[in-house]
Amino acid sequence: MTQANQQWLEKVNLLKTVPGIGQVISTTLVSDLPELGQLTAKQISRLVGVAPINPDSGQHRGNTIFHK
Repeated sequence: MTQANQQWLEKVNLLKTVPGIGQVISTTLVSDLPELGQLTAKQISRLVGVAPINPDSGQHRGNTIFHK
């Protein structure tokens, strides 16, 4: 087994320790977000498009919206 495969399996197994997270979800998260474990929660939320972002520009201050 390669080092990359071992690290991948370790991430999958770690995620499966969270209540409600099984094989399918943990495998999906690790395959779709290989950055897990390397980025902060804030960075991950921005990456997947669930972070609230203010649409501010110059003097304009917009309402907080969720960008995808």
